[in-house]
Amino acid sequence: MRRMYKLGISMSTFVFIILLGTIAYHNLERWNYVDSFYFSGITVMTVGYGDLHPTTPESKIFTVFFAAAGIAVGLVTLTFLGQLIIEGRRRAGRRFNTAVRNHHRRIRKSKREIIKGSRF
Repeated sequence: MRRMYKLGISMSTFVFIILLGTIAYHNLERWNYVDSFYFSGITVMTVGYGDLHPTTPESKIFTVFFAAAGIAVGLVTLTFLGQLIIEGRRRAGRRFNTAVRNHHRRIRKSKREIIKGSRF
């Protein structure tokens, strides 16, 4: 459950950073909210198509810190998500192995009972 908590916190922080970038670019660059959200997303995800770019000195400085923080939080979020997926696969594998072992035990037990009950 602790991993889910960490994932929730990191995802909330990631969403907050995207919203912060959206509002900041809307105010600094006078872009509409869709363009501001788009630029925030492609910056944090390190895509950087180049169709939009900061033009004012304030927005350029903001972009440096925004990209560093957003990329870091995005990587942490992906790390927690990956750990959660891997742990889930491990648990599923253990459950499967336990089910197979129990199945083989039942088969061996039933074979012994069949042999005991035979009149040969």
